[in-house]
Amino acid sequence: MSAITTVYDILITRIAAVLTGHYRLSNPYKLEENAETFLRIGYGLAIGDAVNTLKPMTGCLFTQRNFILSISRRYAATESNAVAKATTEKQIMEDLFLLINDFHQNTTLTNGNRVVKFESDSGINYVQGETDKFMYTSAVISIEYFETLT
Repeated sequence: MSAITTVYDILITRIAAVLTGHYRLSNPYKLEENAETFLRIGYGLAIGDAVNTLKPMTGCLFTQRNFILSISRRYAATESNAVAKATTEKQIMEDLFLLINDFHQNTTLTNGNRVVKFESDSGINYVQGETDKFMYTSAVISIEYFETLT
């Protein structure tokens, strides 16, 4: 098993442990294609781009890979209800903060040879389902890891 599989599996495990009660989205690449049941309070993890960090170590490949973490919540506010919208926005940002904090604290993810960084987030976005409206954010989590080449 390569490092990408290990890192991905650990990320999914940590997200599920921190965001208890959230559903895992089946399509983290296109949020609008997920069932509304999961978008109501959901998360998804997409595998993003990578770059060879070109560290000089014979027989090793150092890779920095981006993972795109999406967190969604249903909101049932009217257009004029700023307070209800803000409540949902803040809940999403609190969910994200819990994960960022866990990623930096949890040793199973860093494991002494991986560097985990929160890079950015998209702010609050909207997606319309068939019957409900949802807010979400997408955050870029960068992880540098290495593979021993044989």
